[in-house]
Amino acid sequence: MQRIGLLYLLMILWSGLTGQITVTQTIFPQAGDTLHYAVDDQPVNIIMTPPDFNAQEWDFSMLQPRSSFDLVIEEGQAGSDNSLFPDASSFYAYGSTDTYLKVTADEVLTLGYVGNDPLNLGIRLDIHYNPSLVEMRAPVQFFDIRQTSSVILKTFHPSQWPASSQLPVTIDSVRLRLVLNRLDVVDAWGNLTIPGGRFDVLREKRVLFVEKRIDAKVPPLGWLDVTDVVAQYIPGVTYGVDTIVTYYFWNDQSKEPIAVCYTDRSQ
Repeated sequence: MQRIGLLYLLMILWSGLTGQITVTQTIFPQAGDTLHYAVDDQPVNIIMTPPDFNAQEWDFSMLQPRSSFDLVIEEGQAGSDNSLFPDASSFYAYGSTDTYLKVTADEVLTLGYVGNDPLNLGIRLDIHYNPSLVEMRAPVQFFDIRQTSSVILKTFHPSQWPASSQLPVTIDSVRLRLVLNRLDVVDAWGNLTIPGGRFDVLREKRVLFVEKRIDAKVPPLGWLDVTDVVAQYIPGVTYGVDTIVTYYFWNDQSKEPIAVCYTDRSQ
C-alpha cells in the first residue's frame, strides 16, 4: 500500500506541471553557426533557488557583461588537427584551444581538444575523452536525471615537459590520468530574466567530480603514481579531487544556453 500511495502522490504532482518547455535537437550547434556569449565574472544577488515542481522566476537582470566572445562552429575537417579526431563533425577555436565535436540525433559530444594540458604542466597536448563527453542532449525535460563518465589517459615523452628534469627519478614516459564523473539533473523550470529579455527555461544542475593524477614510467619498476612527488618538486601543477557545480538554463529556441552559472560547492 505504501508503494501505491507514493505512486499516486507522484501522479498528482506531475499532473499539475504544465507550461514547461521541452528542449529538442533543434538547438544543437551546427557548422556555420556563430554562438555569442557575454560574461559577468563579478555577479551580485544571483540566487540558486531549491528544486521545485512549480514554475520559478529567476531575475538575473542585474548582470553586467564585462566581456564577450563568439564561438564560430566550423566543419570538423577544417580543424588543423582534424586527423586526430576523424569522427568529428564540427570544431571550434577558443583562444589557443581547438575543440572537436560530434553531433548525433540526440547528443552533442566533445571528442577532445588540442590545447593546454588539463593539469597546468605548461605544455600543449591533444586530449581525448573516452568515452566522449556529453555536452548536450535531446530531448530535455523537467526531472531528467542522467549520469555520464569519461576518462583521459594521455601519455607523452618527458622531453615535451622540460620541468620533469626537476624530479628526483629518471623517467621514460609520463601519463596524465583523469577520471570524470558527472550527475546532470533538470531540477527546475520557469522564467529567467536577463538584460536581453525574459525566457522560458529549464534549469539543469551539473555536478562534476574530477580526479587528476600523474603517472611516470620508471625503469625497472614500470608505471608509478608520482602525483605527490611532482607536487613537491614542481609548483603550480593542479591535481587531486575537485567538485564543480554548474547550472545551465536552457531555452527551446536558443542554441546558446540563456545563462550558465558556476557556483561554489555550497550551492
